[in-house]
Amino acid sequence: DYINSDALINRTSVKGGRIVVKNGPAYAVLVLPKQKVMRPEVAEAIERLVSKGATVIGPKPAVSPSLENYPACDKSLRKIAGKVWGAVDGKAVKTRKYGKGYVYDGVSLEDVLAKNGIARDVKVISNRKLRCSAAGGGRIGINNEGGIVYKHRTGKKIDVYFLANTSNKPADFTASLRRVGRKPWLWDAVSGKIIEAAAFSQKDGRTLIPLHLEASESIFVVFDGKISKNAKGPANSNTPDYTTIATLDGKWTVRFNGQNAPEKVMFDTLSDWSKHANPAIRYYAGSAVYEKSFTTANLAAGKPLILELGEVGVIATVFVNGKEAGTVWTTPWEIDITNFARSGKNDLQIRVANTWNNRLVADSALPKEKRQSYVSQPYRFKANAPLVKGGLFGPVKIKQKKSGSIQAKSLRKL
Repeated sequence: DYINSDALINRTSVKGGRIVVKNGPAYAVLVLPKQKVMRPEVAEAIERLVSKGATVIGPKPAVSPSLENYPACDKSLRKIAGKVWGAVDGKAVKTRKYGKGYVYDGVSLEDVLAKNGIARDVKVISNRKLRCSAAGGGRIGINNEGGIVYKHRTGKKIDVYFLANTSNKPADFTASLRRVGRKPWLWDAVSGKIIEAAAFSQKDGRTLIPLHLEASESIFVVFDGKISKNAKGPANSNTPDYTTIATLDGKWTVRFNGQNAPEKVMFDTLSDWSKHANPAIRYYAGSAVYEKSFTTANLAAGKPLILELGEVGVIATVFVNGKEAGTVWTTPWEIDITNFARSGKNDLQIRVANTWNNRLVADSALPKEKRQSYVSQPYRFKANAPLVKGGLFGPVKIKQKKSGSIQAKSLRKL
């Protein structure tokens, strides 16, 4: 988390060695920017916090950025810094006790937390042995093979972890979280589902949960409800195992709406509109409907059926047998169609919409009377500006849960 100077000066106190923000969370450590510039008022707030037991990591300030009371402000700042940091320079001297608290410079956050008996809040364990640079400060980073970051909030009877995959590749990993004795739940903010984790274990004061996140996907892990510290989940994975029962390749009927694009056209394969040979499709902006039929035989009750779209530019709404099944706008490009599909023939419609970018690029090269778009500001696009991908790219697949695959039960929606 971050805190500005106003909140630091006016809204912080120390309780039990932790910095407490008024009406907010508490923190074990305050980490300062790696610079020696600081206003005297901020230095006074830090002096107050450290004297009462706070831990601060950062260099000894030497100059004020403000011209207020200059040059007396610099003298005042150095006086306060001398009281708190003393001879700490981050090299020969790296730590100093002041009052009830400590200041550090040249010492890593992880080492400081370890000295205070605080274990890493989140560890990421991967089969690829990704290097985790987390130290329990509210955020973690992994090298370029991963990209998992997190936030953690603690309430009186609940812990909430937000885990996000910031890479453009799927991530399979085990999240080791510093919490035991409470039941883990998985909250998906995109679908709105709340699921009881089927796979987890507890060891050495930590809960280990295997997770799979698609590119740019995120999940909330919520600990709520007491359980034994020896309890573990009945499954080995929290990701259901599906088998592909149909791949919807081949021809698709696509219906466009205006802008000189064909009202109805046949696509031999799914492709990017921005690369189409027809300029009316290449520069099209708006929505188009993809139509196709598929057949499913002997659908088994209790086995979820998933429509996987592959990739979409930019948003898609799915209709199965005339009924709206849902909308997707991010990875994973999947929709549960269990309650809409039937054994036998099914009619599928996918309404895809892109952005205005490509139409505006095309219109920027046209005289005003021939433009198909209107903007209240001057056109800022150049005629040779890059186009943005649009349409349904696929591959489109129908997947069904495998027999014997253990899946956590969805209990309710957000």
